[in-house]
Amino acid sequence: MGPSTELDPRAWRFIELCRVRGCAAWLVGGFVRDRLLGRASDDVDVVVPPSATELAFAYAAAAGVPCVRLHDAPPTLRIVFAPGSDGAGRLVLDVCGLRGNTIVEDLTRRDFTCNAMAQPLAPDASDALLDPLGGQPDLEAGVLRMAGPRAFDDDPLRLIRAFRLGGELGLQIEPDTLSAIRLAAHRAVEPAGERIRDELLRVLGLVQADALLRQMADVGVLGPIVGLAGLEASAAAVRFARCVAASAPLGLRVDHAMALAALLHGASPAGLRRVAQVLRLSERVLRSIRAIHRVADGGLPQAPASLARSAAELCADHGEAALRGLVLRAAARPTEAANALALADTVASVVAPRLSEAPLVSGAEVIALTGAQGAEIGRLLRETRVAQLAGELSDAGRARAWLASVGPQGDGE
Repeated sequence: MGPSTELDPRAWRFIELCRVRGCAAWLVGGFVRDRLLGRASDDVDVVVPPSATELAFAYAAAAGVPCVRLHDAPPTLRIVFAPGSDGAGRLVLDVCGLRGNTIVEDLTRRDFTCNAMAQPLAPDASDALLDPLGGQPDLEAGVLRMAGPRAFDDDPLRLIRAFRLGGELGLQIEPDTLSAIRLAAHRAVEPAGERIRDELLRVLGLVQADALLRQMADVGVLGPIVGLAGLEASAAAVRFARCVAASAPLGLRVDHAMALAALLHGASPAGLRRVAQVLRLSERVLRSIRAIHRVADGGLPQAPASLARSAAELCADHGEAALRGLVLRAAARPTEAANALALADTVASVVAPRLSEAPLVSGAEVIALTGAQGAEIGRLLRETRVAQLAGELSDAGRARAWLASVGPQGDGE
């Protein structure tokens, strides 16, 4: 194996340091797997004897890049290279201490057979692939198989990771592994919340997320997660799938906030807060979820003259959450789906392109032109913004002329 085509030179230089120091080293895990699949990877894992992991600090210091300690058992250090001016991309190099007495023992403690392969890089080592659990044949067969019977006991996060890896790599979880997942599914909420969040968000970001969520619900992995909000897994998976289907014709991307809003729709305020605390959701994401829920559950404009006017009113009050909330409303309330999606289409095609436009008038101008005071200022500002978003007012001059024609008690028509 050489550095020119198969391994980033920055990772290769660390391996050369290990060789100079006489340390055994192995490429392991995802990099080896991705190389066999012909996939590019910017995440390289190197296993060395535990005492040699400190070489990572020396290497990072010499390279002028950060190095942080991730774990103590086994000792694991991460070196991060940002994209370089020379065209080199981002690289994450994890240096992990050997688990057990041999590399084979280390590999048998890993999650899945496709991640339990190693490439020896020690001085005078053979270039032969170490594959004690049959990871390469499993990859060729398109199968995801647990590395051993204790795979999910050792780290319950693997219960979620199985579906994420299967989706990313196009692998089918084999029956015995699926049975083991079903037996251990109740433990899906045991890992640290941020680890659950990150794996779940990666699942939600996959093209086939709806099918993966249905499978997670069927085997019991999704239930403990949405159960934190008092919700039922199969209904959450169906709701998400409907959101995905309804979003596509609108050209709407189902982002993380919308995906979580679909899964958690119907949660009480306390239930939503509980999930947010466990999964360490940011306040920004939580606000987005709440805004989407308000549109999905709130009242709609009362049949004004046009869909454009209705769409503009929603967007004036809820901004970008209006479109996502309407899609969720259609997914959660099938009897309202046709009306909600018609309004959503108008939001997407007519109003959304105008949301980035600055308001045509300021509060000071409203006061000067109308003599409005107190709440009337806000009402007229909103009416002006609605007219702008609906395309009824196209420039500041027309907006000022309209304001000058109405007083504080005017109806804006």
